[in-house]
Amino acid sequence: MAATPSPEQKELQLVETVEFKILGVANKEQKLHELLQRYLAPLILKAASDHASVRGRVIQILARLKTFIQPPQVILPVKALLQQYKTTDSVVIKQLDLSFILHSLDRVDVEDRRDLVPIALKGLAVDQNQPRTATLLNIILRLILDIRIPPRGSKDDEATSPT
Repeated sequence: MAATPSPEQKELQLVETVEFKILGVANKEQKLHELLQRYLAPLILKAASDHASVRGRVIQILARLKTFIQPPQVILPVKALLQQYKTTDSVVIKQLDLSFILHSLDRVDVEDRRDLVPIALKGLAVDQNQPRTATLLNIILRLILDIRIPPRGSKDDEATSPT
């Protein structure tokens, strides 16, 4: 009778399964893009595991992943990473999220970047006086460039103006 795996072993097995999936499509940009849309944010979450072996393995995988995501067809899940950044307290996860957000921010469609502005601005004061604040502000400034402000007096302007 086989012993049941420990929580650490289960986490390592899960992380390694994701790694094998990534390695299996590493040279196929479209498939890698699709896979990372689904698994990158949860993989980054494992960097805050209670187990040092899991944290170390995740960091190794993410470091190797950076070599596979160079082609412009590989666009990371910026919205999911930004939402994860805003909801986590882990400094490690926040730093990894920012790194991968910066990678793909300019690759995301303009309409999708506009949708990111409210997410990025929400709770901005929470990051005040943190080393990562400059990076987050850089992201916000790049997103603000994509905002369209309606001409004054137009129907859109009237619809968005406070009454």
